[in-house]
Formats: sequence, C-alpha cells, structure tokens
Amino acid sequence: MLAGRCNDWDQALYTDKLVPRNLRVKLFTSYASLPESGGFGYGWMVGEIANRRVVAHPGRIEGFTGCNFYFPDDEIVVIVPSNQQNVAACSRGVLLAKMVCEEK
Repeated sequence: MLAGRCNDWDQALYTDKLVPRNLRVKLFTSYASLPESGGFGYGWMVGEIANRRVVAHPGRIEGFTGCNFYFPDDEIVVIVPSNQQNVAACSRGVLLAKMVCEEK
C-alpha cells in the first residue's frame, strides 16, 4: 500500500501535475557537493547509479525509514520502504536500482 502511494506521488511529481517542468529542473539540479553521493538539489540527492542519472530522497521518522530513487532519463522509479528504523533502505535501494538498470 505504501509503495503504491509513493508511486502515485512520484508519477504526479515527475509530470506537470504538481510541479511545472522548469521548477522540476531546479529541484533536481545539484547546488551543493556531497561526498560519495554526488550533489544535493532542493531536497533531493542528485548523482549517478550504474552510469545513469538519478535523483533520490531518503526519509526517516521514529520506527520507519525509506528511500526513493528516480531515474528521469529512463523513467524508472525504485521505492524502498521499511517499518524498521535501523534498516539501511538507501543501501538496499542502490542495490535494487543497479539490478533494474542492468536489465534495461
């Protein structure tokens, strides 16, 4: 259920339904450098996985963690939710994203 809702959000965010294209470009543009992960835009990590451009957003709240990866050039979304705070959702998401990208 959660992954489905995240996917609905992603599908709206990556089109003009919520944010016009010119603002999405700004959202997903790196404005600061981050060690080992590329850059940081307006709330989004910006970089590459498997030689493909990716934007990602991690999240954590008491008892839950998750990570959302979007490959804009390929229109691939990888969502990793967890109901355990100590799970490395983003690390698992990177592994899943690499597997998905290798299949394309």
